[in-house]
Formats: sequence, C-alpha cells, structure tokens
Amino acid sequence: MKPQITVCIPAYCTGSVIRRTIESLRCQRFKDFQVLIGIEPPAEELIKIVQPYLKDQRFIMRVNSERLGWDGNIRQMLLEVDTPFFCILPHDDFIHPDYLMALYIGHQGFPDASVVYADMHVFGNGRKYNKLLDLPVNGTKAEQVLAFFQAGAEAVPWRGVTKTTVIKNTDGFPVDGYMGFAVECEWALSLLGEGRAVRIPRKLYFKQLHPENITSASKARLVEQDRERLIQAWQRHRDRMTGLARSIVPESDPLFEQVMKSADQAMLDRRLQFIGPEVTQNYLR
Repeated sequence: MKPQITVCIPAYCTGSVIRRTIESLRCQRFKDFQVLIGIEPPAEELIKIVQPYLKDQRFIMRVNSERLGWDGNIRQMLLEVDTPFFCILPHDDFIHPDYLMALYIGHQGFPDASVVYADMHVFGNGRKYNKLLDLPVNGTKAEQVLAFFQAGAEAVPWRGVTKTTVIKNTDGFPVDGYMGFAVECEWALSLLGEGRAVRIPRKLYFKQLHPENITSASKARLVEQDRERLIQAWQRHRDRMTGLARSIVPESDPLFEQVMKSADQAMLDRRLQFIGPEVTQNYLR
C-alpha cells in the first residue's frame, strides 16, 4: 500500500544541517509517510550524509544531473508524488513530532481543504518570533484570498500538508527564471484557489535563521541579482499574483474590488521590502 503523505526535501549544499531535518521526520508520531530527498549538484558530500538514512525504506534519494534551482528542484519532486498528500520541507527546517499527525487529522475534519498548515517559529541571530497566517477557516474563497493579501501575501501555507490533486489542477510549482523570486507566495495563493486553507494554531514548524555570513536560497535571490533583474522579477511576480487573484475571485463577487486593491498594496509592499524605497518611489511617479 502507498503511504498517505510524501515529504519532499529539496537539498543543496546543506552540510550536516540536513540531519536535523531528517531526524525530525524519524521522530514523527504519524508513521504512514515516505520521504523524497532531491539533491542538487555538487552532490558528493550530501549523498554521504543521506546514504545511511536510506536503510529506512521510507526514504528515497534523487540526485539531479544538473542544477535546477530550489524552485525547479521542488517542481521536479512534485511530479514524482503519487500519494494522496504531500508536504515540502526545505533542507534546513525541522518539524515538531506532532506535525504530520496534526495536519493529516486536519484534512479529515475538512475534506474540502486543499492544504492544512501550522504556525512557524523562527529563531536565530539573536531573534525569535512566530510567523502565522490566520485565514477565516469557514470563509469563502474570496474571503480567504482577501485575508491572504491583507496579511501581506505571506507564504506560510506552502509548507503545509497538501492534497496531491492540486499539482495536476494547477501549473505545478512555479519556476520564474529569477532564482525563485517569491514563487512560494504564488504557490500559496494557488492553493487557496483549489480549496479551503486550514490553519492549525500550534507552533509545529521551526526555521532557524542563517548567520549573516551564510547565503541561503532566499537571500541569494536578492543579493545575487542586480536591481534591474529584481525589478523584472517583481513585475513578473506581481502579474502572476494579480492574475491568480482574478482567476480565483470573479469580477461578479462582491469582494472582487477589495481583493484587487489589497493585492496591489501587498505587491507594492513586497517591492518596497525586496527592492527598496528609491525604485519604489520611482514606480509610484
């Protein structure tokens, strides 16, 4: 029998950090899952680290023949998912032992849910805070999309336990050609179009901030592209987000205008956050 959940771990030059990620899966109370680890080259060191875990037949390793980027790696892994549910667990994050159990049970209580997600605890570099997205669980699609944009279009649900049917019903995990500029936010919004998003109000997901001298994938997409490419990336992202909003919330919906205004504001805030005030002011002129 196929397991219920596939956990996808996109991995690139993690060093020993990935051990904590994998160990958090081995400690799960929910046991009916498999793990797909997608390794980007250079792969030799990671293969050695991951190899001992493959003795557990639930763990599967795939090594990409070429660099796909973090977004392309996830997209490729999702094409291999053949279980009813999946979740994405980046290589340097880890989860509470109750994570898979709580989110799987959440799906049983809300059979129309596309994704069930938990709150995130972020820590490191002398900082500590919780990251959550409180969507109206009994709201309409329009109400959930509106709340999503009003909260800044944050991508919190993208790591949740998700119905595999959304992969075929959407264009798949987005790849943008700009090192994955906020594509996780696009994926989170597309999940709202496929069904109800359900929050489990517990801190079950943990993310440690990298030291300043370490360039993570989320940092690389900002520091390794010049301003012109960042502007192009943001413009593509804005068009994608507003296009998704229009496809989910029809113009006939009473909330349509409010949704679009909130989307515009969220995208403007993202431009300010990622690109800076100078070019944002130029954009407003």
